Amino acid sequence: MKKITTLLLLTAAYYTTQSQNLPKLDELNIPSSPAFVMLDESPANIEKPTNPKAFAISLLNVGNNGGAIETSPYWLTNHANYSFTDDVANHFPILQTFAISVASIKNTDTTTVSLGFRVQLFRKYFNETAILGYKSTIQGILSNPIIDIAALQVENDKLQAERGRTLYNLELAGAYAGQGTNYKNLSGSKISAWANFRYTPIANSFLDIVALARYSKEIGGTNNSSFLDFGGSLSRQTNNYDFQIEYVYRRDSTLDINYDRLAFIANYQIIPGMVAVASFGKNFDEQKDIFTAFGVKFGILERSNNN
Repeated sequence: MKKITTLLLLTAAYYTTQSQNLPKLDELNIPSSPAFVMLDESPANIEKPTNPKAFAISLLNVGNNGGAIETSPYWLTNHANYSFTDDVANHFPILQTFAISVASIKNTDTTTVSLGFRVQLFRKYFNETAILGYKSTIQGILSNPIIDIAALQVENDKLQAERGRTLYNLELAGAYAGQGTNYKNLSGSKISAWANFRYTPIANSFLDIVALARYSKEIGGTNNSSFLDFGGSLSRQTNNYDFQIEYVYRRDSTLDINYDRLAFIANYQIIPGMVAVASFGKNFDEQKDIFTAFGVKFGILERSNNN
């Protein structure tokens, strides 16, 4: 069976080899995996839903070392009957966006391993008609014996920009963590579930608002505290960077204690599929008022679908 790569991959690969235009950061941005987010060690505690990668790796300077792997099973295989048009019109992309992740953090005395998942329950692009129109135009350009590179670049820019603008996007995520002195004696320590709702109020502003609601519970310890988190973030992105400021309010309903987190996060595209991330601010832990985090995230395999 003949495999046909998506228009996005075809044009992106063409421009990469020609050292010309790069895809928009929103298509290359690799959110921290839910397995990392639940441990309160990721650069961003509020992650805006984006198009998933087939396979991604995060390496961050948390503890002595930390890393995470995430995969979207649907995009690891070819789907001949699922077209680019189907993907744009799919407002409930549950199978296409379901991803699982594993994260590990090793400190001096403890090792923590977390298993997580994420899935988009609802997604609506700003202008689906425009996206499909750019697709048709690109198909026409690519069908010519001599490809007009300049015209292809212009239409690809428009397509990438339009597909990066979702009017509404609702994502559900969760994770389960185990902790011990090493990998062999881990025991359950925390479980969590949350929802991220992304809203882009103005089509051409490149501003995103994300709201967070999360429940988490410590298990296996002495306190077994339950936490309720509510927060929001505002981000501004361009072709090569994404700046985000976030605030999260945390309520420990068991111990009757309140915490909060205020952080600034910067993502910078180094090369296609490779994003550097830095974060600093005030974390939940009262003993660590100011924190910094640095790392690199890799989209090893990009998602693909048929025309």
